[in-house]
Amino acid sequence: MAELSNPDYILDRRRLRRKLTFWRVVGLVLLGVVLIGGIARLAGLDPLSASRGSHIAEIAIDGLIVGAQERLDLIEELGKQDKVQAVIVKINSPGGTTSGGEALYEALLELGTKKPLVATIDGVGASAAYMAALATDRIFARRASITGSIGVVYQSPNISDLMDKLGIRMEQIKSAPLKASPNPFSPTSPEAREAIQDLIDDSYEWFLDLVKERRNFDDATARELADGRVYSGDRALSVNLIDAIGSKEQAKDWLVSEHGLDADIKVIRRDFDEADAPLTLAMRALFVTFAKTIGLSGGDSGFLGVVSAPAQLDGLISVWHPILD
Repeated sequence: MAELSNPDYILDRRRLRRKLTFWRVVGLVLLGVVLIGGIARLAGLDPLSASRGSHIAEIAIDGLIVGAQERLDLIEELGKQDKVQAVIVKINSPGGTTSGGEALYEALLELGTKKPLVATIDGVGASAAYMAALATDRIFARRASITGSIGVVYQSPNISDLMDKLGIRMEQIKSAPLKASPNPFSPTSPEAREAIQDLIDDSYEWFLDLVKERRNFDDATARELADGRVYSGDRALSVNLIDAIGSKEQAKDWLVSEHGLDADIKVIRRDFDEADAPLTLAMRALFVTFAKTIGLSGGDSGFLGVVSAPAQLDGLISVWHPILD
């Protein structure tokens, strides 16, 4: 009984009640945001669109291109939003997986049937990134940008000589000679090399057909340009791989003049998170709060970096000088 009347005990109890009340309020607010966002998404509404007004959306394609479903979802979402008058695709990427480039190309091609669509190459727009640019109505690039590198490559390390020197042998039993070939533990057979070359040639011809169709090249011209080399923006313009020198400002001016948009229309950057906003925003806030509570450093990027899976390149790649950590 004496403890219950102790001033320090009473103060501790009051502090505990305040903390519990605070976290209950935070939990209820987050739950409300998640529920409202979920209802809005089910109803087909964009919770952030009311504050934007009519605008040109700008989306970024940067880094290595893989099968990023978040990006594809955002592209699909932009096609449904009436307040998006046009889309600028800002590219700074050396390329990535051929299948990732194909998915991105098809998503942008579909978006182009609903909205005016232009690409701007800022820095690098090569291989699968150039494939994505082909899906747009007009391609802009800076004079010193790098583009082209039209082609496909399959890479497989081979450490068989090193294993021989170390006296290590990999035992392998397989259903057919070409199963799991090539592999890093034995020299590549002529038959395996021929099979992989057939795969490369098939994907290359498909990429080449996209270039011919979208840039109006005959077969001979396309093959001459699509030999894997890269081009500066100036050179790419001279051979008709792009349409104009410029960046976002010139792309906006073209959209305004060609499609009758308001000259004062804003260009607003749209990011992946918005495809599921405000659900994603609420979950991010919850993650960050939890990270700080348990003492993880780095805040938003640090905690989310821990729980995010690293990007991987599997299969055929269409990329110019990838840098892998």
